[in-house]
Amino acid sequence: MDRESWARIQRIFHLALERPAEARAAFVEAECAAHPDEAARVFALLAEDAKQDLLIDRELAQVAGAVLDGSVPLLTHVGPYRVLRVLGQGGMGVVYLGEREDLGVRAAIKVLRDAALSPARRERFRAEQRLLAQLVHPRIGRLYDASVLPDGTPYFVMEYVEGRALDVYCREEAPSLAERLRLFREICDAVRFAHGRAVIHRDLKPSNVLVDASGAPMLLDFGIAKHLDSLQGAEAVTRTGLQLMTPAYAAPEQLQGDAVGVFTDVYALGALLYQMLTGRAPFDLDRLTPAQAERRIVETTPSPPSGDAALSTLDRTSAADLDVLCATAMHHDPERRYSSVEALIRDVDHFRAGEALEARPDTVGYRLRKFARRRARELAVAGAVVLGLAGTVSYYTLRLAQARDRAVAEAERTRRIQTFTQNLFAGGDDAVGPSDTLRVLTLLARGVQEARLLADDPAQQAEMYLTLGTIHAQLGRYAEADTLLQAALSWWRERADAESTAEALTVLGDLRTLEGAYDEADTLLAEALRLRQAQGVPDPVRVALTRAALGRALEGRGEYDAAIAHLDDAVATLERLAPSSPDLSDALGALANTHFYAGDLDASDSVNLRALALDRRLHGERHPTVADGLINLAVAEFQRGRYAEGEPLLRDAVGIFESYHGPEHPQTASALRMLGQNLIYQGRLGEAEPLLRRALAVGERALPANHPRLANTLGDLAYIDLQNGRYDEAVASYRRIVDIYRATNGERHYFVAIGLSNLANALMEGGRHAEAAEMFSDVVQRMTETRGADHLDTGIARIKLGHALLGLARVDSAEVELRAGYDLVSAASAPTVSWLRAARRDLVDVYTALGRPDEAERFRAEQAQLDAAAANAANGSGG
Repeated sequence: MDRESWARIQRIFHLALERPAEARAAFVEAECAAHPDEAARVFALLAEDAKQDLLIDRELAQVAGAVLDGSVPLLTHVGPYRVLRVLGQGGMGVVYLGEREDLGVRAAIKVLRDAALSPARRERFRAEQRLLAQLVHPRIGRLYDASVLPDGTPYFVMEYVEGRALDVYCREEAPSLAERLRLFREICDAVRFAHGRAVIHRDLKPSNVLVDASGAPMLLDFGIAKHLDSLQGAEAVTRTGLQLMTPAYAAPEQLQGDAVGVFTDVYALGALLYQMLTGRAPFDLDRLTPAQAERRIVETTPSPPSGDAALSTLDRTSAADLDVLCATAMHHDPERRYSSVEALIRDVDHFRAGEALEARPDTVGYRLRKFARRRARELAVAGAVVLGLAGTVSYYTLRLAQARDRAVAEAERTRRIQTFTQNLFAGGDDAVGPSDTLRVLTLLARGVQEARLLADDPAQQAEMYLTLGTIHAQLGRYAEADTLLQAALSWWRERADAESTAEALTVLGDLRTLEGAYDEADTLLAEALRLRQAQGVPDPVRVALTRAALGRALEGRGEYDAAIAHLDDAVATLERLAPSSPDLSDALGALANTHFYAGDLDASDSVNLRALALDRRLHGERHPTVADGLINLAVAEFQRGRYAEGEPLLRDAVGIFESYHGPEHPQTASALRMLGQNLIYQGRLGEAEPLLRRALAVGERALPANHPRLANTLGDLAYIDLQNGRYDEAVASYRRIVDIYRATNGERHYFVAIGLSNLANALMEGGRHAEAAEMFSDVVQRMTETRGADHLDTGIARIKLGHALLGLARVDSAEVELRAGYDLVSAASAPTVSWLRAARRDLVDVYTALGRPDEAERFRAEQAQLDAAAANAANGSGG
């Protein structure tokens, strides 16, 4: 038999397995008509396959009965996991709830039963593992591990989610429409993430979305998901999945065996939304045969969801918008659906904001109704004013004339703003290209030009400068921002407009904090706070925003107690008066950072989780504020020595920043640097160095020469230089770091102590022990003064000093510093951190040299015990 013949036999065998048993013979004979001698071989394979009586090929009721009567043996252990119970059976295996007794962690374990499985099923199982490994997202059940049982049966371990199916959750909790749309948007974001990795789910349905007690959804079961690269022709993509999908949520092209793609998942999302809005599936398929069900889905459209009693309280426009959302997502023609999940998300966001849908006809009446709904209060007030004026027109002729003049002036100002906006977004010269090719920076440059033309209305010009300066600062273009903000501030100061001056001072002060000029930021923001508090009736929200900005500046200066006081006050005010605002998120993030730098990791995590939950509600999963929260949590894990736990958080943050800001933004550089540092502490220097070199290059182009972020990246690269024996390069980097800290923070700041400590370490690594010991002694004194005698950083400095003294054979002095440092670090860190490992090694040498073998053995045995525990854990996790 040649290779081509065997390939045909395998293909026909696998396709035959997907058909009902009674239809297989006819199928095989038809497929083998040109090669009748191959039919017998296919029938032999089918007969052998039928003998295996695999658990996964039985009906669910049959499996349940076998389990209950004890005839099917239940697994007790899978790798390092103890099996607690059966969770259910999927299309390709049985899912168990397991628990790692050593870690107390629960997980879902999917097992493909029996060793003698058909190649097609085994390959589908492996494909699901490969796809899950790509999908690291907080709303997608994660893959933890994969291995085989002793008999060769494959399994993989997934994140276990305690929750209810989406339809059950909506039925039992009866969430509001706003909450359902928030939930749906998070589901869409998870699907969008998968599509960004070229993965389509193909079986989206309520039972594959679990909602936990906090209302957070989790997308599960990628059992018939496919990578887009593997979709080659209709037959290749549909036949193996046709019997596994759920018809009620399947797109017409799936049911008809046509090609599938991202548009297939868009349809299923529309069906999910329909279910969430109405409490029922789009089509009633009860008591229908498969052929009848397919015909109903392909040939009819579901009734509009707005006809359901659950949506009867909506106004006509909103109800019609929900009909459009569902109908567009579920259109029979894939080309007329939303072009992507991103497009669907945009219209969901438009609906939530009361804005016009992209899928609606863009009529004037429709947009006016949307405007009226969003501005109902303002229009009501305006209507009342008009009526009042009409009723008193004869009495207040002079006042009406004055009001008319003000109205004309205001109308002219409005016209100027409209013209400004139109010019800002217009395409310019037709020869240059269409307007949609313009980049953000081009628009901003045009905006600055337009603002300069407003010289005859300097108040409006100052407002434009303030807005454009704020945008430039957010984009990391600090020099341009400074010019615009200074111009706005000068104009408001000249007019003695206290509130506008305070606003400009606040924005400019925030810019100085971003630039690392903390003293100037403190001065500007303190003045802004005084001006706002001195108002006759201070606006508490604006006062809170300035307090938050001042807190950020004080945190940069290392004045943590004062910073926390301002930030606590700002958070309390904003939680009371603006509980769903981005301003509250910013204040919470700053408060979390300040607690972190003050050494209170638990408080930092607690505040940061509040900020992260708010950001996800406000912006979805892929917003820079969400990335900031992920970084904060990752850095806290880093500080505790749990580096692997922080890595996926950092990678997700880098992806968010790169997609949102681009590769040349300072925040992108900062996230790259943190990821590089994490990899360093995992010993993956080769992966870390190119990330850090890129972060440094971006930072040097975007930031001032003495910015602290540059010092951080230089420090990480210097460490890599040390590990590679490049001592002179490391010493040069550390000296530059110390200069940056002195210029930014002053001589007695603890950052200077950290820089000197790292410089001393580089000197010691290069064999210059005497210089290093003298510098470390200075570092211990600085840390004690700035951080406190019992602080973790002081303990690390004493361990380093002890190591330098040991290198100089000053054993008695080394013993004092090493023991003191060891006790301090042990109280604040996990026993496995590198500082404690280094201290144990040095203490063994110290006590051996001092002739105290019992104490030397104590530290030797302690380290050996930790090494053995780590080795056992590694072996256990490998199955």
